[in-house]
Amino acid sequence: MVAKKKKRKVVAKVLPTEPTKSFYIGVQNPDNMRRNILESSKDIIGILKQYQRIKQIREDKREAIDELNSAVKSIKSGLGKFKRILPIVQLRERPIEVRFEGVETEGMITEEPPKERSVPKKVLSEIEKLEAELRNVEGKLANI
Repeated sequence: MVAKKKKRKVVAKVLPTEPTKSFYIGVQNPDNMRRNILESSKDIIGILKQYQRIKQIREDKREAIDELNSAVKSIKSGLGKFKRILPIVQLRERPIEVRFEGVETEGMITEEPPKERSVPKKVLSEIEKLEAELRNVEGKLANI
């Protein structure tokens, strides 16, 4: 068997010290020195106040962002539920005009319906062109 080594405790010995001696240093313009130190302390306290204000603003901002994110999540979930509830409906070709009583529509900007896309026309033979013109003339006669 291997014998375990014993750990030795290191104890620091306190030596008797000499009584502390006070010594003084002469300071020129002690009033100016004290004024400078107090002004520096005042500036440091002002900086610490600004830091605390900035810290509080950041915390408020973080809380506001969290509230906004939770509101956006609830709106998105509500919108998803709303879309699932709505029936599927085909859109109408013409927009419905809504008129309010007592409201003048003169000078108001109105939206124009989107223009229909032009479909490239097929090359028509002479007979098809004549039939199309005949339908147009018959349509005009029916309107008269």
